[in-house]
Amino acid sequence: MDAVRLAREAFFAARDLVLPPHCAGCGAGIDGGWWCDPCRRLLQPIRPPRCEACSQPFSGAITGPFVCPNCHGRAFHFETAVAAFSSRGSLRELIHLLKYAKARWASKPLAELASLALEDPRLQPAPEVLVPVPLHPLRQRERGFNQSELIARELSRLSGIPVSLPLVRIRATQTQTHFDRNQRMRNLRGAFALGQNASVSGLSILLVDDVLTTGSTLDECARVLLAAGSGRVRALTVGRG
Repeated sequence: MDAVRLAREAFFAARDLVLPPHCAGCGAGIDGGWWCDPCRRLLQPIRPPRCEACSQPFSGAITGPFVCPNCHGRAFHFETAVAAFSSRGSLRELIHLLKYAKARWASKPLAELASLALEDPRLQPAPEVLVPVPLHPLRQRERGFNQSELIARELSRLSGIPVSLPLVRIRATQTQTHFDRNQRMRNLRGAFALGQNASVSGLSILLVDDVLTTGSTLDECARVLLAAGSGRVRALTVGRG
């Protein structure tokens, strides 16, 4: 994302503190909410047909539930990973603003979009707690916050489902951006653990993250939670990469 775009979005965020709200996508003035009509129409909600396991959308004519080739035969520790929207265009830029430009305000429109996916049948019955994917302390200190926790707390405010922080990241890992699925899995092995005095015994947990790509991060988190006695683990992300 170029510096001009970052500066413009930072200006929009500061301006909204004293002036009427502006669209999270383009910055145009709006009467309320987070999106102008044109930007809202450009968002791509993920609906069937899509992979039951990882929410990968499919444009063909498929009737009924199916599992995509990347998930077929693969045993995840989470039951399902629900992604609300395709991570494209203004949504992708908004996620990048939150993560890389420290635009904390962006967690609010992102959580609003994620909340729409809580009605997905794969997430019924509703989970008991929301658990954000943790950052390593060094990364969180550098960023100033954990973007997944900000989204989870806004999602909690909208849904009434409480947030819990039982997971900790105990090993700093290399960035996953250029890794394939197998490399990501190896990179993340042993990166997460249950925090001291944390208990998840019997709980129905919904992991919360910003974007789902291969599912490796969510899978490793789910593995730790299940090993600690969680009743069931599902996952929800705002975007699907």
